[in-house]
Formats: sequence, C-alpha cells, structure tokens
Amino acid sequence: MKKGEKKAKQIQTFLKQYGLVGFLFFIAVFLTFLMAMTGNQSQEDYQIEVGTISKKQILAPQEVENTIATERRKEQVKNSVETLFKQDLEVEERVLSDINRFFEAVAQTRAFDDEKESLEFLRKRSPVFLTEDQNRLAILLSYAQRIELQEVSLEIAQRILDAGIKEEAITKNILDVKDEFAQSELSLELQILGYHIVSSVLRPNMVKDEEATQEEMMKRVATVEPVKILAGQKIVGEGELITVETYEILKSLNMVEQEQEKQYSSMIGLAILILLILGIYAYYVFSFYYHIFQEKKEVLLIFFIYVGVISLVWLMSSLSFYLIPITIGTMLIAILINVQLGMATNLVMTLVAALIYNGDMNFILFFLIGGSISSLLIKQTVRRNKILRVGILVILMNSLIILGVETFLLKTYHPDIITHLLYGLLNGGLSIIITIGSLPFWEVAFDVITPIKLLDLTNPDQVLLRRLSLEAPGTYHHSLLVANLSETAAADIGANSLVARVGSYYHDIGKLVYPAYFKENQMGENPHDFLDPELSAQIILQHVKDGMQLANTHKLPKVIKDIIQQHQGTTMIKYFYYQAMKQQNGQVEEEQFRYPGPKPQSPEAAIVMLADTIEAAVRALPVEKQNEADIMDFMQILIQDKLDDGQLEESNLKIKDLQTIKNSFMTVFNGIYHRRIEYPKIKNKVDEDVKEKKDQEIEKDEESDLEIEEKVELLENPKSQLQEELKSELQVESQIVKKEKLHDDLDRE
Repeated sequence: MKKGEKKAKQIQTFLKQYGLVGFLFFIAVFLTFLMAMTGNQSQEDYQIEVGTISKKQILAPQEVENTIATERRKEQVKNSVETLFKQDLEVEERVLSDINRFFEAVAQTRAFDDEKESLEFLRKRSPVFLTEDQNRLAILLSYAQRIELQEVSLEIAQRILDAGIKEEAITKNILDVKDEFAQSELSLELQILGYHIVSSVLRPNMVKDEEATQEEMMKRVATVEPVKILAGQKIVGEGELITVETYEILKSLNMVEQEQEKQYSSMIGLAILILLILGIYAYYVFSFYYHIFQEKKEVLLIFFIYVGVISLVWLMSSLSFYLIPITIGTMLIAILINVQLGMATNLVMTLVAALIYNGDMNFILFFLIGGSISSLLIKQTVRRNKILRVGILVILMNSLIILGVETFLLKTYHPDIITHLLYGLLNGGLSIIITIGSLPFWEVAFDVITPIKLLDLTNPDQVLLRRLSLEAPGTYHHSLLVANLSETAAADIGANSLVARVGSYYHDIGKLVYPAYFKENQMGENPHDFLDPELSAQIILQHVKDGMQLANTHKLPKVIKDIIQQHQGTTMIKYFYYQAMKQQNGQVEEEQFRYPGPKPQSPEAAIVMLADTIEAAVRALPVEKQNEADIMDFMQILIQDKLDDGQLEESNLKIKDLQTIKNSFMTVFNGIYHRRIEYPKIKNKVDEDVKEKKDQEIEKDEESDLEIEEKVELLENPKSQLQEELKSELQVESQIVKKEKLHDDLDRE
C-alpha cells in the first residue's frame, strides 16, 4: 500500500511539473501534422474541420444560438461584478464598548487616593492600550473634560465606523481619526489623547458579502440575451479560419461532414518525422535550458510563436516561399529568450515548414542561413537607433542568400532571380517590422521582459519616475544611487544588470503615497514624532504594499514587481521596534515590525536589497567616516546582518558573490566620496608676518642652543665643584629651553 501511494505521489508530482509541457507538445505535434497533411494541397471534396480554411462562404439556413458566444458574454458579465461588502455590527459595538469601558475605568480610579494604585487599576481594567503618561493624563481629567472627551471620541469613532473600515485601508482610517480630532474643539492635549484612545481600538468592520456578490452576479447573468445567428447571416467567409466556435455553430446546424479516408501510410510517415523533429527539439531544450520547463510562461511563449509561424507557412503555402516570414519566430525567441535557442528553433521551424510547404533544398538553405543570421543580428535592436541598421543588414543578407543559393543550385542565370530578390527584400523588411512591432504584445501577453522594455522604463519621463522626482525627491535621488550600486554589482557577478537598475529605480515607488513619512523627503518636522511606534512602523511597512499597487496600476513587468515586493524581505524596522519595546516594557510582538516578505528570490532582488540598505546607511555616516576603510567595514557589518537574519538564503547568491558585490559597491562609493584636491593657499601679508615671526623664533632657539653648547665645552676639562654646579645649571636651563620651544610649537599649531 505504501509503495502504491509513493508511486502515485511520484506520478502526481511528475504530471504537475511536466503536464503542461506534455500537453503543449501533443498540441504542437497535432497541429503540425494537421497543417502538413493539408498544406499546399488541393482537396477535391470540401470538409469542415477545426483549424482548416473555409473554401466557400457559409450562410445560416435558419436562426441558431451561438452558445459559445453566449457563455463568453455571461463570463464577461460575471467578471464585471465587483465584490460586495457588508458592515459587521458586532465590530462596531465592540469598538464603542471598548471606548466606554475605558472611560468607566478612568472614572473608577477616583476611588483611589494613590496615583500609582490608580494607574495600576486603569492598566488592568482598560481595554485601551496607552502609555503611562497618557493614562496619568486621563486620570487627572476633570469630570467635564472626561465627559466631553468621551462624547467626542464616541462621535468620531461612530463616523469612521459608519463610513466603513476595510482591512486594506485601516492605516488611512487611523489617519482620518487624527484629522477628525484636529478639527474638534478639544484642547491639543485632549486631541492627542482622544486620537490614541480611538485609534487603539479601531478595527475593520467591512467584510466581504459572498452571498450578496453571488446573488448580484446571478441577477446580471440572467439579463444576458442569447447571442443568435440570424437566418441568412454569414457564419464563415471564404478563406476564413474555421474556429471551434464556428465549428459548433455548423455542427448544431448539422452541416459538418464526415472526414474522408486518408492514406494511412503517408500519415504514419509524416507523424514519425514530426515526432522526431519536435521530440529532439524538446530534448535539446530540456538538456540545455531546463529552467524553461519550470517557467510556464516561457513554454507558452515558445508554443504560441511556433504555432503562429507554422500557421503563416500553412496560410501562405500557395505563394512563393521567399515571401514567407519564418524568421519572425526565430528573431522573437532570440530577443525574448536566448539567441542560441532562437537558432535551434530556426532549424526546427525550417524543417517543419518544409514538410508543410513541400519545400526543396532552396527552401531549407534559404531559411536555415537567413534565420541564423537574423538571430545574431536582432539582439542589436536593444537600442532603438540600431533598428534601421539591423533591418537593412537583414534585407541585404536575404538578397545575398537568394543569389548564392540559386546560382549554386541552378548553375545558371534565369530571369526569375530578380523577382526572387525583390521577394527577399520584402520578406526581410516585413520580418523586422513585425518582430519589433509585436514585441509589446508578447511582453504583455506572457509577462516577458525585454531589454527594449527595460530601457523604456528608465526614461525619466515615465509617469512614476516623474512623480517620484517631484513628490519625493529624496527617495528619487536615493533610487538613482541604489541603481548605480545595483547595476555595477549585478554586472560583476553575472546577473542581469539592466533588471537590477530598473528594479532600483522603482523599488521605493510606494513612498509616493506618504512621502513625508520617510526621512529622505523630510525638510522640517518629522510626523513620526507624534505617532505611536506601532503606527509609524505600519506606515513604513505599508510602502511595499503601496508600491505593488502602483506597479499593478501602471502595469510594470513582473520581474520589477518582484523586486518591489522582495527588496525589504522580512527585515525588521528596528528603530520603531526598540521604541515600542521601551514604551511597553518589552511586551511587543516582533512580527508587527517585520516586512511581510517574501525574501529575495533572485540575485537581482537581493542586490537591490543590499544596495538599498547600504546606500542609506553609508549616507548617514559622519563625514570623517566616509572613507574606504570605514565604509568597507560598515558594509561587511550590514551584509553579515542580512545573512544572519536569513534574508539572502533564497536568492541563489553565493558567498563569493557577496565579496564581489561589496567590492563593486566600494567602486561606486569611491566615485561619490573621493578625496578632494587640497588647493594651495594664496600668500598674503598676514602669512608673511607669521613667517617672519617664526624665523625670529627659530633664530632665538638657535642662539639658546649655542649658549648651551659653549657651556658643554667648559665641562669637558675641569672637574671642580664649580663644574658640577655649572652642569646642574645647564641641565635646568636646557629643560627650560625645551619647554619654551614646546610651548611655542603648540602655539604655532
């Protein structure tokens, strides 16, 4: 039984990991087989199949419902219904009750003569958490003040609750409480006390009303009119693709004919070739680009590009193959994923297209060589000013390939070569235009980030960057410095430096919501001085969530949103945490002061985290500490702190990478905090006077030294008592002279 369960679990894991890949592989094989069987061939009898082209226009003989379109419209109506909320009256009662209980407890403290006993009683009985000073202020209120404060607090709390408090907007509601008290007629001292009382008991009272939402959804769906095809209305036109929707309509009208018998031997041979070509390609991707199998979006991207290209081949199979833009798929994969994979895909697409088109050696050589060259050149279009140059090169290469292939295989000149050259020019130009023009679609549809898109996001005219520079200039300047640090470090360890730079630009956009609550944007008063540490921490923590909301609103790429969400990891806001610990005597939950995470999941996100922390910390160092040695030591402490806190454990960074990152940061800091040139002082009369005085002092010292030397000479011969006295006098005089010289030196310094 256990073996069976283990086997079943292994199968389940395998299907979960590779199920999508297997399904898409099967669809790709099936579509390729279908197109190869029908491509470039005339069929005597008309038959209706999903994915085929209608040979004639079909009109509806009678009215019929388009069930797929009807269901689609119903789904659109369902999705348009917004979630409904309802007020939780129990929450409202509990909030108002807590406020009343607090004031009742305050009133009961009148029974105590000792202030300490009153405070202890209030601390135990009160449902409101206040500081000791705030509790003392509440106890000392007169009866009139207490009643007035209680009434105002209940009124404000009732108004906020009546407006509705949602979980995601609790911070704003608490700030609204502060504004309400500020507009009241209470004294400033009572306003602050009342704000702390109400904000500490306030909680969300709006909950999702699933039943009402579902009821509203069903009500709107019931109003949807069935989509109908009227008698005589066109179902499908000549040359149009028969979709699943079209097929279902025709089927409901009994217009679908049975498939004709096919030549089984041809089908089997074709199926084997397609399986071999696509199977080898899948194995190549699995062997050298295994991460693609783990990224569903990239698997889907390759699948849709492949299907799009072979569909083009199938649709254009009646035209000259020199007009078929197969290289579009090659260039898209090269620029969206990888050049080497683009070239491998080009080989597969060329072989499959040859089966669909019944292509010859000319066909295979043209697309093999042309696709490979296009893959290598397309990466240069990262910079807009090179797109035209690349387009011209692709066009010229197409012409050269056609000229070389046709003259080699035909071994003679023929008039059609000029036409083919023109086709090659048109093919190359259209391929570049379609490839570059369709990039935004692929980026949005599959959340794929390209260097072109990233470079666009670095433009200072981007809405968020422009807002950041105007509304939060300190944060904007900080982000630019973090970008320089991150880009340099990412390049040095082999990570994506462009992603790191763009992620740094946008990592703190959440500070746009409350810019004045962040130190780098403050010019005067710090609003945190008037808030509880818990509330201050919540405002700081909120900037990550606000950043994600802005990123979603402005449709930033997922890789940039990941950096916004992960750049703080689960780190703690230590400043407010220690403040709260001090106020609450250590009774603080650490999780309230930690970012929700997740921790950095990529090297780029980890680098931005380190650059963000280190830039802010180094900038705060005293000027005398802003030198290479002190900065290096400080960086080591900060990086070690992140390591000890487990913030880098999921980022795939290696220990040796951290040393490289530190050195890279130091390179940037050297450019910021480099030593200035000490310019020579301009001589003036004061300097000349000082020099003259100094020279006079030196001459005086030399005269004193000379006198001492003469006395030394007298000591060398006689040995009388006089000599001993003279020697003693000399020692004293020498010490006096040395002391005078020392004092003079100190005065000069």
